[in-house]
Amino acid sequence: MSLKNEYSDLKARNQNFKKALDAISHRGPDDKGIFENKWGKFGHTRLSIIDLTNDAHQPMLDESSNYLIVFNGEIYNYLDLYKRFFSDDVTVNRNSDTSVLLGMYKKYHHKCLDYLDGMFSFVILDIQNNELFAARDRFGEKPLYIYQDNDLVVLSSEIRAIRKLLPKKNFDIDYNSLVEYHTIGSVPPPKTIYKHIKSLEPGHYLNIDHRGSIKNTCYWNLSDKKLQDKYARIAPKNYNEAVEHTKFLLNKSIKSRFISDVPVGVFLSGGIDSGAIASISNPNTNALCIDFLENEYSEYGAAKLMSEKYGLSLERHIIDSDFFTDNLEGFFASSDQPTIDGFNTYFVSMIAKSMNIKVWLSGVGGDELFGGYPSFQKINQMKNISSLLQKIQPQKFPKFLAREISHNSILLRSSFMGIAGNPYLRAHQALRSIQSPFSVTKILKNICIPDNKLINQLDKKYLKNIHIENLDRFQICSIMESNIYMSSQLLRDIDNYSMAHSIEIRSPFLDHNLFESVFYLDKKFKQMKGRNKPLLVDALESPLPSRIINSPKKGFTFPIEIWLKEAMDVSFRDYVLSPENEKFWNLDQVEELWELYKSGKMHWSVVWSYYFFARWHRSQNVDL
Repeated sequence: MSLKNEYSDLKARNQNFKKALDAISHRGPDDKGIFENKWGKFGHTRLSIIDLTNDAHQPMLDESSNYLIVFNGEIYNYLDLYKRFFSDDVTVNRNSDTSVLLGMYKKYHHKCLDYLDGMFSFVILDIQNNELFAARDRFGEKPLYIYQDNDLVVLSSEIRAIRKLLPKKNFDIDYNSLVEYHTIGSVPPPKTIYKHIKSLEPGHYLNIDHRGSIKNTCYWNLSDKKLQDKYARIAPKNYNEAVEHTKFLLNKSIKSRFISDVPVGVFLSGGIDSGAIASISNPNTNALCIDFLENEYSEYGAAKLMSEKYGLSLERHIIDSDFFTDNLEGFFASSDQPTIDGFNTYFVSMIAKSMNIKVWLSGVGGDELFGGYPSFQKINQMKNISSLLQKIQPQKFPKFLAREISHNSILLRSSFMGIAGNPYLRAHQALRSIQSPFSVTKILKNICIPDNKLINQLDKKYLKNIHIENLDRFQICSIMESNIYMSSQLLRDIDNYSMAHSIEIRSPFLDHNLFESVFYLDKKFKQMKGRNKPLLVDALESPLPSRIINSPKKGFTFPIEIWLKEAMDVSFRDYVLSPENEKFWNLDQVEELWELYKSGKMHWSVVWSYYFFARWHRSQNVDL
């Protein structure tokens, strides 16, 4: 983070900076460092994974003392970069990806990002040229939050540190962000839940001058015309070529994610994605399977089958409803922003931490890339329905639904499809939304945005940097799942809740070379009748058990519908319907939602969004 002088009281400034750094010590409990100069103050907490020596201490200065870096994440190809560019450069430490990253920036400036394979957010101070450079990885695996007030600029990996740093500032809830949260379950960047704190978008970088002027630039876009042209030139001639190339890239990605100076484990469920990672893992690798007493949610049998086939050391941990409810308070307190999801990662990470393994591999991204979600089968049909509905008085149709149909109705959520706009986007919104924005704005207070303007704002955000003109329907669904759901919600939650337990989760499917290559393959190679993820299955050197291949898509889910009724039954009224929330919602209407849920007429995610926000907001105000 960077801080210009806000207070004349040096002692108060230093105390607040220390509190801010302490607030994110869970992200890096192994080491801590502070650097200060006329530009500002920089702090870092370290989770030691690559290069465990003091040589990798941060903030890190280069040998000339002209460049300073604060880096969060991993550069998986740092050894390749060292051999290619720095083998004769004694100023670059070959054992440290941080040192290699700093060397790449000195050599190529913002163009260094083109060479990096990794998950990262970092800040580099060019002391000689009086300039700050900050960047975030392509998919948004690592966060970077921004607060600016005139020439004061604060950058941080978590919002809680910004609030600790500036205790006299009022960080008000952004009611427009609250609409988005209740609609889709998260707040997509560049917004956050707070009015005056922004999030750097995935695939973007910042240039900040000494006056605090910020220039924001997009450096990577999956649907960029240059990428389309590149992969059109090297497109495989047939399915066998596509399989072989995918196999090569997948093996390379998974093996690079095992690079670490500490042990690495694998999350293993019963699905194809985690099975693919297991099949390429080293023998005796530690694997973790979370199991449940509710048999319909158990994947232990499939996980055990794969662990035996590939020689992994599997540990089974059962989570029950008592464990879940007993630890909910810690879950809410560790949440940097409200989210409809995240409890999976929080509890899995808690168990993983107890195994004393810092690094874990996850199958995140496999569904978005290889078409594992039901949306890939449904989106074209729903797009056609949307095109038809938009011809039927598009301005009146969704409002009628919002007014006349109860909140739990599929038709209400699908009222998106009748709104004028891109029919593919409307179809995806209908598939992924928790509530219609029309129903949400009826419940929220202090919302004065006209319906049409609200929808236009959502469209601009969701379609920003997405060019779908020359994409097939599989690619359109893939890019929407990646940009809207994965980057905005799934990856943010994974970072937040894994780091809450001081562990790191790596995602091999998010190697950009692999992702780009598979994304631009013709859909006939990725979608075949009667087969689940055929390209991924065929690209594995060691075949998956037929039971895994032929099982219907299940997904790793907690028995949340069962548990939440127990968890919320007593406390919903105390937390949600409390007078303190009258500034956010019309509580009478929220109570109606609660009664609909109790009578089995509404999906749990709707009431959970209000319950989560209420408990999160109270925990934040108490802690901060």
